[in-house]
Amino acid sequence: MRINGIARLTDDSKLRAQFERKNILPATVIVIKIAEIYSQCGRAFMRAGTWSRDDAEGLPTVGEILAEMTDGEVGGLAYDAEWGGRAAKTMW
Repeated sequence: MRINGIARLTDDSKLRAQFERKNILPATVIVIKIAEIYSQCGRAFMRAGTWSRDDAEGLPTVGEILAEMTDGEVGGLAYDAEWGGRAAKTMW
């Protein structure tokens, strides 16, 4: 994922609480006001194991990311549902 925008660090307790893992809070959180976003292909996310990590709960799917980036023109539930078949044919 490549993001262009303006970033700032904050120690806001409410934001930090959203990223608590195993009763540990981060000291700071990076907040990004996004101007542009460019996604890697879905295969890169899959190879990285993005959705198979212990802390992956609540992450958007590739279809959800694409739908958000394209105002619903690409991606969504249908994209996610069809992903397994497409990946099996073209993943490696």
